[in-house]
Amino acid sequence: MEPVDDVLKGLVEMTRTLASDSVGSIYLTGSRAFGSAVSSSDIDLFFVGQSGRLDDTLKDAVFSLSRLSPLICPYRLDVKAYRLEKLMELETAVDGPFSPPKAMLHFNAVTIKNFSRILSGTDIRDKVELPPVESYVGHLRDFTVWIISDLKGGRSVRPETTLGFPDENSSFYGYVVEGKLEHLVYVVGLIASTRIAQAAGEYVSHKGMVPELYRKYVGDRFSDFVNQIFLWCRSRWENRIPDVPSDRARLDELCEETLRFENQLLATGFGTTSSANAS
Repeated sequence: MEPVDDVLKGLVEMTRTLASDSVGSIYLTGSRAFGSAVSSSDIDLFFVGQSGRLDDTLKDAVFSLSRLSPLICPYRLDVKAYRLEKLMELETAVDGPFSPPKAMLHFNAVTIKNFSRILSGTDIRDKVELPPVESYVGHLRDFTVWIISDLKGGRSVRPETTLGFPDENSSFYGYVVEGKLEHLVYVVGLIASTRIAQAAGEYVSHKGMVPELYRKYVGDRFSDFVNQIFLWCRSRWENRIPDVPSDRARLDELCEETLRFENQLLATGFGTTSSANAS
């Protein structure tokens, strides 16, 4: 497989060709940016529009790269783009009802500012405004519950709800989507990140930090479980269903524990931040 650095160089060159006058900065985020990737890890790219622009040319470039990624990139590609002004307005964009796009804007601003590596262009991270921690934690909590609801087929999820498996009659109770473990790791990582953010009142973005931070700030009976999800599903099995019967039995047990982990979050009434408790 082509080395990641060569792939990144090619993607940057292609982006500059497709939208040379529109893209100002290109950032790499996620495990590929911090040396903790496994072979199945995505390449996560963020484009920031030149002088705050997010015109049709840059939108078309994002669309083209996303559509062509199976042909031009040996790794799965996730590309997002923002206007710089959007990333500078978070201090005044924290009110109102929850919406997934607003939540993602908050998460991505934190990621770009604190957990990214610049690949090309002018570094604008010092201009990115972080959302207030209380707002960030609230969006993270609500987004996590929204994802859990989606996993359960759109079922309403409320504080003190007792959930069941996504599909108790399917392999691994419905937590394994399309034969891959990324969604299981994602859900557990979101719940763990929510608990960490509530307990510590801090931003959490780089998923490689989650097991250690969970043990440090939450430290409950699920600490070993969170570590095992990342150790087995991500590192050892590389997000693929294992073939060895003993490993499949272990995965089955991890999926059973995932339901308990979900219900633990809901049993707290979704919780609050440490700063909110202090007030």
